[in-house]
Amino acid sequence: MNSFNSTAKKLDLTQLLLAHIALSLLGALTDIPTYNLAIYLYGLVVSQQTSFLPKQLKQLAVLLSATLILDIIWLLVTKASFSSSIIMILGGILKPFTVATAAQALATEGFQSSGLSFRDDEDYEQLDEEDATAIGINQLNNN
Repeated sequence: MNSFNSTAKKLDLTQLLLAHIALSLLGALTDIPTYNLAIYLYGLVVSQQTSFLPKQLKQLAVLLSATLILDIIWLLVTKASFSSSIIMILGGILKPFTVATAAQALATEGFQSSGLSFRDDEDYEQLDEEDATAIGINQLNNN
């Protein structure tokens, strides 16, 4: 796992996304799913932002992880041609590196996360009992 992480640190997210886009465009000549191209283009836009957007980069990592699962299911369920399968397998090999590179970019910018979930993205205000107002049933019926 250390060699995987050290390799991911050396890679450039933009270059990986461009490689994914090239594979998707090549795959447009075959019968591979088209959802990947939109996600890669989204990632390219996010990676080119001048202001660092950790939430969008985290979304990209989650989307890439989810589509890797969809790609595997697609390969198992469909009777794809040899060229389609090769393109999907190459994209599947690149995806974990792309997710790891996005996670490394988050860590480099100081955004520490417990994982690739959206649970901690919003700041929730803690309310006390005195902040709450009791609503009686009669008040609800009058409105």
